[in-house]
Amino acid sequence: MKFCNTTQHNFTATPNAEIILEAQKNPKLKEYLQKCELNLADSVSLLWAAMVQKYQWSTSRALTELLLLPIRKHTWNKALPEQVCGSDIFYDICADAEKRNKSIFLLGGQDGIAKQTKIVFQKKYPNLNIVGATPGSPQKKDDKEIIEQINSSKPNILFLAYGCPKQELWISRNVKKCPSVKATMGVGGTFDFVSGKIKRAPKGFRTMGLEWLWRLLLQPSRAKRIFRAIFVFPYVFLRNRN
Repeated sequence: MKFCNTTQHNFTATPNAEIILEAQKNPKLKEYLQKCELNLADSVSLLWAAMVQKYQWSTSRALTELLLLPIRKHTWNKALPEQVCGSDIFYDICADAEKRNKSIFLLGGQDGIAKQTKIVFQKKYPNLNIVGATPGSPQKKDDKEIIEQINSSKPNILFLAYGCPKQELWISRNVKKCPSVKATMGVGGTFDFVSGKIKRAPKGFRTMGLEWLWRLLLQPSRAKRIFRAIFVFPYVFLRNRN
């Protein structure tokens, strides 16, 4: 995947149901998503919503499809080609960066997760040039110090793992101050998966669109976020659809 263009900056995002809801009340996040060259649907809810919108399903049909998610998800690829998880595209971009001799910088995560991600990737992609890995901070007061770190290492690609909308807002206000960076992407909790801190859902769960259930089982503290994605998003979408 050719993610890094040498002549202009490339913004890529992987919006999910939570991010779409947040964008409705956060104009800066909405603006960021609209200017991205590439937005990849990182949520089964978005595949469902695209089908509802394209085929103008009735509310009862839409809800029935949602309730039958595990056995109906495979039919929802007619409006959007597929669900693309941020974790998967992260691997693809890094593999491409290794082949094309592009350097990357990992920013975000907690408890040394960025550095552990670097260690894992150095084993998986021995020729990948990872020029920085630091937790940093999404706070404005820390921007100058982080920008200096980035500029001193001159990466081509910058990944941020602060979570939405902090990572997107950081990119919006700072990326122009990092001239070597030609591509950016917010990756949320991807460092947790790559580093092994959190085990990703088995393939069966992902295939049936139930990765959210796996996360709930592993991290009950995410219940509120998962409720918004699984229940609030469909309600808001059906209430406001054209």
